[in-house]
Formats: sequence, C-alpha cells, structure tokens
Amino acid sequence: MIWQYFAPLSQSCAGARGLRDDGACLTPPLGQEIVITTDGNIGGVHFPLNAPPWVMAHRSLAVNLSDLAAMGARPWVYSLSLSAPASFFSEQVLAPFCRTLGQMQQDYGIALSGGDTTVYHGPPHIHITALGLVPKGQALHRDGAQDGDDVYVSGRIGDGGRGLRLWQAGQRDGQDPDLRAYLAPTPRLSLGQGLRGLASACMDISDGFLGDLQHLCHASRVTAHVHVEDIPLNPHLPWQDAIGCGDDYELLFTAPPHHRQTLVRLGAELNVTLTRLGYIKASYDEPLDSVVLKWGGCPVTVASPSFRHF
Repeated sequence: MIWQYFAPLSQSCAGARGLRDDGACLTPPLGQEIVITTDGNIGGVHFPLNAPPWVMAHRSLAVNLSDLAAMGARPWVYSLSLSAPASFFSEQVLAPFCRTLGQMQQDYGIALSGGDTTVYHGPPHIHITALGLVPKGQALHRDGAQDGDDVYVSGRIGDGGRGLRLWQAGQRDGQDPDLRAYLAPTPRLSLGQGLRGLASACMDISDGFLGDLQHLCHASRVTAHVHVEDIPLNPHLPWQDAIGCGDDYELLFTAPPHHRQTLVRLGAELNVTLTRLGYIKASYDEPLDSVVLKWGGCPVTVASPSFRHF
C-alpha cells in the first residue's frame, strides 16, 4: 500500500527518500524560514461521513495550505497520518484519494514527506502537518494591526457555509459554485505571498468571518469597525448567517491606507476581489467586543459569531 499509493507522492521530496525511513531529512533553502501548521480532519466533523474520497483528500490538504497562505508562505512539504476503518484502505478509496493529493501537489508545489497509517473502528481521521517557506522576517502574523489600518477580505463570505447546507440538503451537483467552494476550497496562496510587506496582520477565515476577525483583533489588541453593507456576502444567506459561517478559507487582513492602490493592483493581477470594509481603532477593552458592526452607521449585533472549537 505504501509503495503503491504514497511513495509516488514523495518523489519530488529528496529528503523523504521514497518513504523508506521513519522520517525525512529536510534542509530549508538559504535565507528562508519554515512555517509549520497542523490540522486534523475528522469524518462527521470537518467533512461529511459520506463524502467521496476526493473531497476528504482535497479538504484535508487545502485547510493546511490556507494556513500557510495566511502567513505568506509558499508550500514545501507535508506529512500525512491516516486512521480509518479497513474499508478506507481499499483500491476504491485510496486510488481517488491519492490521485487528488497528487493533483494538488502539482497545483500548489508541495510534496509528501512521510506519515503513518492505522486501521481502527471509527470515522476517518486525516491529520496533515504542512511546512511552508517564507523569507526570513517576512511572515505574516495576526498581531500587527495598527490604529488607522484598513480592514480587507478576499473573495466572498458565506459561500462555503451555503455549500455545506446544500450538501446537507442532498445536493450533489459538483458544478454548483457554492457547493464546490465547500467541497474543494481554494487556498489563497498567491495572495498571501503577495501581501508580504503590505499587510500589517493576516489570517484565514476557517471558523467564520466575524469570529476570526475577533481573533485577529484580540491578537493585535485593537478594535475593528466594519460596515456590514460593504462585506461581500453570499446573496442566498441572511447576512447574520453568512458572517458566522466557517469554511470560507478567504484571507482577512489589515493594511495601512497608503497601500490602497497597491492592493487594488495586486487583486487585479491575481484576479482576486479584495474588499475594503472597515478600519482599525487602537482602543481595546477586554470585556467588550473587539469588533463593532455597523449598518448605515448604526451598531448591529449577531447572536453567534462563529464556530467554536471548545
């Protein structure tokens, strides 16, 4: 199984040595720092239990790539740990699963460096640790937002959340753009790398726009003022639902106003919509919400800001 399905995925990683050892020997290029991220994806929690193998593979790797994008890193290598029932390790599942990983490796320039497999009686657990590279001192972080910065988001908010609802309603048409956004999210890697030197703070939207903006503000100890009518929202969801949905994997970032024209050009070059939807104030009071939502200049509230892990 290892030699047939997984070793071919490691061919472009010399340090993996064809997965013949218990670990890989990696040397980052001169002048580069390593960014490491880990995500566990569990059937029935992070993807539907009845999802096809290609969806399990795509989502599991894409969420890690999105974390690398949020830090301005380019993908390098990843390790994969699989715990699943014996039926998962069949030709019918492993072939499309690994085919999808192989296609994503070509698309995003990453290679398998190792991993582990375990048979157990429970839902599939797909754990990936991804390593990216970024020039020393140029990684993007959550804690750099400053007073007067603009607040931006890429793409559209709520597409992944609506896609999940479509799946739960029995929709299986993979050509529906919202369903596709949920099943096969696109990590904003080129954008993340392009934001190096421009964004003061950055993170990806995995748990929901509002909740993740709160995370960024908490890290930076600032308050964000956001105009709800400026948020690019999925038109099929109420705005309160759209800003709380997870699975968007867009980039949420702040930048000084003098970078506005540069960001317009960057978005045009990458064919990615970048929307300015608010601003940062330096004031921060721990007991108060760190995000102020306004509609027509008047404050508004929502009941549930985002997915909660604990």
